Amino acid sequence: MARFVPASLSSWKSSLRGGPVFQTIDKVFNVFCVQKIIFSYDVNFRQSDIQWATRFDQFLNADTQVRSVLWISIINACGITLALASIIATVLLRTVYLDFARYNNIDDAEDSVLETGWKLLHGDVFRPPQLFQVLCIFVGTGAQLFAVASVVLLFSLLGFFSPAHRGSLLLGMILIMAASSIISGYVSSRLYYSFDGPQKRFVTVGSALFFPGLTIGTFFGLNLLLALAGSSAAANFWTLLILMLIAFGVSFPLTIVGSHIALRTTPFNLPVRTNAVVRPVPESARGWKSRLTVLAGIIPFCTVFIELYFVMNSIWQDSVFVMFGILALVFLILVVVCVELSVVITYLTLSGEEHRWWWRSFLAPSSSGLYVFLFSIFYVFSQPALQGMHFISMMLYFGYMTIICIAFFLVTGVIGFTSSFYFVHKIYSKVRID
Repeated sequence: MARFVPASLSSWKSSLRGGPVFQTIDKVFNVFCVQKIIFSYDVNFRQSDIQWATRFDQFLNADTQVRSVLWISIINACGITLALASIIATVLLRTVYLDFARYNNIDDAEDSVLETGWKLLHGDVFRPPQLFQVLCIFVGTGAQLFAVASVVLLFSLLGFFSPAHRGSLLLGMILIMAASSIISGYVSSRLYYSFDGPQKRFVTVGSALFFPGLTIGTFFGLNLLLALAGSSAAANFWTLLILMLIAFGVSFPLTIVGSHIALRTTPFNLPVRTNAVVRPVPESARGWKSRLTVLAGIIPFCTVFIELYFVMNSIWQDSVFVMFGILALVFLILVVVCVELSVVITYLTLSGEEHRWWWRSFLAPSSSGLYVFLFSIFYVFSQPALQGMHFISMMLYFGYMTIICIAFFLVTGVIGFTSSFYFVHKIYSKVRID
């Protein structure tokens, strides 16, 4: 038995109070409030030839139209990758090899005075930038999220996170995220220790609390809104307690362990020494490269936006996305695009005799997270099924999409920064420095 009070009748009653039909509506409302309604249902079981292990196949197999769209998106992503690869192969690498030949063959003192280009920055190219501790935290957290994404995709390909097992993907992501916290502490601390940063504890604690704190804080805030609204989707006390235990009992200690391992690891061997005096940045190098850094994020976004659309459909609507093979392929293409894009931006920065390449190498691919967020705004207002969402539902959508965009920002950023760091280290180790 259940006591049923229709919300629509309640709203009619308040809106029609005092009207000519108020008495009739009031009688109907009182009947629904007082009467007990008995719900019953019948179930008829029919024998089927479908095996238990394959019972979800009819729901998990994507139709032909979806497959064709996804393959077109892969072709589009491959085209972007090949275009960037051609730029690097025909322009960048050729220019770098010419620079090697020119710099290494300078014997005359007069010619060495007149030399220009990235070789002049050898005394400043490895100078830590402003907010270096924040960059280290971003790089460490991005490395952790990259490892989580790779492992989750691998397990999904192997069938461990099938949609047939409800909640397995979310549970697996939480456990892998907690276990991989040692990566965040190790990467961020080793990068910071290699340059003798003075705020070692800040980097360690920041790596331990930045993304887990942001995620758990957002979840707790949204869960409080659901609880105040009386929603059944609100998590109970024990669920919140388990999340806190995972965060502070597993994730936080593993980050500290990773930081201590980094402290006992040999720092990065830099090919050049850093000068005591900072080299001034030419006026011609200011301005346009910063705008180029933000606009460059469109390229990684164009690589993944079609798959992003289907993934968002599976999260916020009733569709199911199970083509993990295509998703893994697009992820690999995204990694290649971020590497190529960051290397190009870094070389252009150094060629302009500007040594502030650190943040640009990170922000050039990671600015795609901004375009992912803009796409999420377009998505929620363009889908008919999401029109007229309640305020709390809208808060849930933008709260979780903000976390997803920040994670995308960090993953693409660490890919770009790592590739640029290796590229800079490589070119300065090959050139002769007097």
